[in-house]
Amino acid sequence: MSSDTDLSQYLNVFLEETKEHLQAFTQALIDFEEADAERAAEALNEAFRAAHTVKGMAASMDFRNMEQLCHSTEDLMDELRSGSRSVTPEIIDLLLECSTKLEELTSSIEETGSDDIDVSAVILELRSLMTEEKEEGGAVQKKKSKVQKGKGKIEKKVMGGRKKYEINVSLDKSCDFKGARGFLALNNLAEIGEIVKTVPSQGDIENDKFDFEFEVILATDATEEDVKKVLASVADIEKVGISEEKEEVAEKEKEKEVLKPSGVKKEDKGKEKEDVLKSVRISIDKLDTVVNFVGELVINKGRLIQIGREHEIEELSSTMAVVERTISDLQYEVTQMKMIQVEHVFNRFPKLVRDLYRAQGKEVDFITEGKEIELDRTVLDEIVDPVVHLLRNSVDHGVELPEERERKGKSRKGVIKLVAQRETGHITISVEDDGKGLDPDKLREKAVSKGLKSEQDASKLADEDAFKLIFMSGFSTAEKTTAISGRGVGMEVVKTKVEALGGLVNIQSKMDRGTKITLKLPLTTAIIQALLVDVCDNIYAIPLSNVREIISGSKDETETIHGAKVITLRASILPLVMLQSIFGLSANDNNGNGNHKDKFVVVIVERSEGRIGLVVDAALEQQEIVVKPPDERMQGATGLGGFTILGDGSVIPILDVSTLTLA
Repeated sequence: MSSDTDLSQYLNVFLEETKEHLQAFTQALIDFEEADAERAAEALNEAFRAAHTVKGMAASMDFRNMEQLCHSTEDLMDELRSGSRSVTPEIIDLLLECSTKLEELTSSIEETGSDDIDVSAVILELRSLMTEEKEEGGAVQKKKSKVQKGKGKIEKKVMGGRKKYEINVSLDKSCDFKGARGFLALNNLAEIGEIVKTVPSQGDIENDKFDFEFEVILATDATEEDVKKVLASVADIEKVGISEEKEEVAEKEKEKEVLKPSGVKKEDKGKEKEDVLKSVRISIDKLDTVVNFVGELVINKGRLIQIGREHEIEELSSTMAVVERTISDLQYEVTQMKMIQVEHVFNRFPKLVRDLYRAQGKEVDFITEGKEIELDRTVLDEIVDPVVHLLRNSVDHGVELPEERERKGKSRKGVIKLVAQRETGHITISVEDDGKGLDPDKLREKAVSKGLKSEQDASKLADEDAFKLIFMSGFSTAEKTTAISGRGVGMEVVKTKVEALGGLVNIQSKMDRGTKITLKLPLTTAIIQALLVDVCDNIYAIPLSNVREIISGSKDETETIHGAKVITLRASILPLVMLQSIFGLSANDNNGNGNHKDKFVVVIVERSEGRIGLVVDAALEQQEIVVKPPDERMQGATGLGGFTILGDGSVIPILDVSTLTLA
C-alpha cells in the first residue's frame, strides 16, 4: 500500500480481520498443546499462518509494534516447525502470552488508532529463548518431536501419483490486503498438495508485489472441487481458473506454460473452468438498517391487510397475499444475513479457561459442542460477558482442586462443558461442570444472613428455588473474594443481560455432582411473535416466547399471601401480577371480552425466577410484531420493554415480563 494512501478507510476491515486471525491463532495454539502428532503439526501450521497474515496486514497499515511482535513470534514457531527446537510448556505459555499482547495491541488500535504499547519485553523474551543453544543429541535426535512426526505424515499425503493443476487466481481490485490474501491462498493450496511454482514468486505475492493476479502450479491428489473449496475460504478472491496439466507433456513445455503471463489462453489444455467467488463485507449497522426497513414493511403489510378486510377490496386482498409471501421471504433472508455461528464467540474461551484453571492450580478438560449453531449477531455479542462469568464461576467455585477430587473418588481433572443447542424458536447455551455443586441449605442460610429472605420464607424454598437465590443482587456464597470470581455481582448481571434479550436463565445442581446453568435465547430480537392482550381497554403485547399457557380465573379463586395475590393451579401456588394496578389503569364494570370483572384471564409466563400469572381482561390474538426500543417516555418504566405499531397505526407497549413486580 503506497505511503500516501489514507489508511483510515481500511481500519474497520483491518480490525475485524485481525480479531478473526488472532482468535484462530490462539485456538490453534490450544489445539497444538493438546493434540496428537499429526494434528499438532497441522495446528502449528495454522498458528503460523494466522500470525503471518496479521504481520502482513499490520505492515500494510504501518502498525510497527504489532508487525515486529508477529515477526518474532513467527521466528520461534518456525524453529518448532523445522524440528530444531522441541516444544515445552514454557514455549506454549510464551506463545499464548504473545497472543494476549497482540489482542492488547488490537484493542489499542481500535480505541486510539495507534499500537503504541510497549512490546519490547515480550520480544526480548522470544529472542532470548531463540538465542539459547539448540538442543543437540538427546531427545531431539533419539526421538522425533510430535511436530516432526506429524509433518512426516502430512508430507506422505501429497506424495505418489498426483495430478498437476495450473491455477489462475484473480483478486478483487478493491481488495485491501492483497499480499495477505495471496499468502492465505498459497498456504491453503499447500495444505492439499505441493506448490511446484508460482508466477510471480511466493515472496513477491506475500509482499504485495503483484497486480491482483497470480498463477500457481500445484501437484496434488486432491480433486478440482477440493482446490476450489480451499480457495473459496479466502476473502476477496474474485475468480479462479483451473486446468489440469497432462503427465505426458514434456517438462520443458510445462516450464514454458508456468512462465506465461497470467490470463494467456492455453489452446493445448482442456477447457478451463472458472468459478466466480464473490463476497462482500457489510457492517452490522448497515444490516440493522435493512432489518429496520423490513420491519417497516411488516408494519405496513399489516395496515394494508386490515384495509383490505375493512373495505372488502378483493383485488387488494389477493395482491396482498403475494406481497405478504414476498415480505416473509425477504424477512427470512435478511434475518439469515445477521446469523453467525456461535463458534465466533466460543473460540475466545479455551484460552480464558486455561489461564483461569492454571492460575488456581486446577486441572480442567474444557469441551465445546454445537459451535456450528447460528444466532443473531446482536444477541451473540451480548451474551459474551454472561458466558465469561459462568465459565469463571465454574473454574473458581465449581471444579475442585485435584487432591480434593481424588478424595471424593473423582478423576484429578475436572470437566467443564460449553454447549449450544438449537430448539424450536430459540437456542440454548449451557455451561456445565462436574464440580462440587450448590448446597441449597447454605444458600438459604446466606439469604437469611444477608437479609434477603426471612428465616420462615427461606425454609419453605424448594431446592430448585434456593438455587435461584444466587441471581439476587449482592448474593454470594464465596468464602473469600478472588480476582477470578469478583464480588458477588456477576450472577445478577448474567440474569439481567439475558432477560433484556428476551431470554431466560435456568439452573440445575447436585451436591458433588456439579452444576449446569442454561441460557435460553431468542434467535433474533427484531421481529417476534407476540400475544396481544386487553387490560381495561388498553392493548399490550406479550412476547410469545415467554407465554406457557392461558387459563380463566375468578376473584373467588384468588388468595392473598404476604400482601401478594396468588392462585392455586394444579396444587401449586401461582403468583399473580395485576397489570391494571401496575399501570394505574381505571377499571370498567366489564372487561374486554364481555365478562364481568369478577372473571378474568390469566396469561402464565415463564421467567428466570419461575412462572407468574399476568391478569388481563382478554387474550386477543397472536401476531407478528416489530420490536421498537423504548423511547424517552418509557425509560425507567417497570414492566415495559419497548413498543410496536399495529396495522391500524396504534402504538402498543411490549411487556418485559422479567421486570414486572407482583401486586
